[in-house]
Amino acid sequence: MKKLIFLLVVSGVLTACGSDDPSAPVGRTCSTLQGVYTWNADPTETLTINNDCTFTDSLCGYTASYTVPDSLWGTVISVAGTNGTPGCMSSTAHLCTLEYTGTQLAVECDGGAVLELYNKQ
Repeated sequence: MKKLIFLLVVSGVLTACGSDDPSAPVGRTCSTLQGVYTWNADPTETLTINNDCTFTDSLCGYTASYTVPDSLWGTVISVAGTNGTPGCMSSTAHLCTLEYTGTQLAVECDGGAVLELYNKQ
């Protein structure tokens, strides 16, 4: 499976983000994951996460969004568009779990069908 994102993400279920989500831990917002990441398997491929819960990916060309991660780092990644590269997620909603250390981001979606590791720049 190629690139996540993921964030990363959406079928028109572009979800709003913010601290008014009761399942989001206090202090976790769209800007928590903001930054540029390189894919562990190929550092020339990047994932750019914006502070409005959207992201882009250099391999798959995603137009995508994600929900503010819940207390277990669960999120819904909604892909609204992709360039069709094999291994990229389809344009629909994907249930995902994140692990974030501040410098690394692991993304697992669709029961393990997508598993990606990124390093924050």
